Amino acid sequence: MKRRLITLTLSIGVMLSATAQNRSINFKHEGSFNEHLATAAKEKKLLFFDAFTSWCGPCKTLAKDVFTVDSVADYFNANFINVGYDMEKGEGIELKKRFASEINAYPTLLFINGKGEVVHKIVGAPSVKEFMELSKLALNPEHSLKGLEKKFNNGDHSLNTITAYLKALGNAYDAEKTKAVATAYFDAMPVAELNKPEIFELIKSYLYNIDAKTFKYILSNRAALGKVHGAEKVDGFLIGNLSREVNGLSSAYYGKKPVDTGKEAWLVKNLENFKNEQAGQLLVRMSLISSRNKGDWAAFNQAMIKMITDVGPIKGASSKTSTMLNFTRKFTEAAPAEHLADALNWADLLLKTDVNVPSVIDLLTFKKVIYNKMGNAELVKETDNMITTQNKIKADLEKNGTSFPGAMRGFM
Repeated sequence: MKRRLITLTLSIGVMLSATAQNRSINFKHEGSFNEHLATAAKEKKLLFFDAFTSWCGPCKTLAKDVFTVDSVADYFNANFINVGYDMEKGEGIELKKRFASEINAYPTLLFINGKGEVVHKIVGAPSVKEFMELSKLALNPEHSLKGLEKKFNNGDHSLNTITAYLKALGNAYDAEKTKAVATAYFDAMPVAELNKPEIFELIKSYLYNIDAKTFKYILSNRAALGKVHGAEKVDGFLIGNLSREVNGLSSAYYGKKPVDTGKEAWLVKNLENFKNEQAGQLLVRMSLISSRNKGDWAAFNQAMIKMITDVGPIKGASSKTSTMLNFTRKFTEAAPAEHLADALNWADLLLKTDVNVPSVIDLLTFKKVIYNKMGNAELVKETDNMITTQNKIKADLEKNGTSFPGAMRGFM
């Protein structure tokens, strides 16, 4: 009897322990969004709104690994009215329209007051620790996103406020407002302030605008500021911004949108002034982007051969292979028939130096596509046999423990 009582006591203890460590955020499923908002207003709480989709990986990570942590569950259940909606189903479709200005990525986590105003926002799937730190800010009018915006707009431009505000905008994934606020703040600052390490660190993290007066000043005074903060740090900031512009140029060309040729020329001129590897890589990209998307296939061929045969700035055979394959996506659909032989030449040049098996497979596959476009069935078959042989070699190497990076398929 005594043994049975001990066993029963232990069983109950294990059950209670399991229950105590298996709590999760209590999301309301019954009732409408407006009803839950009314409840939040009545209880003088914020509404926590998890906007997700069924296909969003980070959303699933939050639901599985963050919302189920006891400390998170206890805090949210005590302080918020919690709701979650799939933005592509049911009421979520209308809520996506209602909060269109707030929801443009997933997961988006909104903290809403009883008036329906968003006072704080987090985008993404932070760790448990970061999620709790960011969420607690929602309850502090001095540190919530809305509160920081109000302080800044009312003239509080202290370093603490601007740092917290820009960080909050970053956590909210609000690139446009981050750009506007950072530009306004730094452009109003005396240039002598740029010598302060804490100011330059803030600029490095949040100023993404090559048209900003501050950016142009740093570009023009690159050498002097490099002596203060370190040339590598200053150049890294400048190249990072110029790289974003090159990406924008690429998107404009690929999307067949108007291209600012004046800005394109400005980028080339300034990148040439750096004379370093990163700038050189961007110049190669610009040459390939511009000629390829203008349909100047002779210039594209020259730029590609230069990239493949030059020692730098793109170093390493596999890096050159990746670059070639990246810039020849949909090549067979776009290039005139007379330039298909150029593509075979690029692949052959790379096959002389790139012995990495996955690269060889990709280059042979690229050649097969070109031969197929040319209508050369014999060479298609011959190349296909070579690909089969390389795949067997790759499989044998993998059995022996060799691992390979992902393949560069994208040129079909």
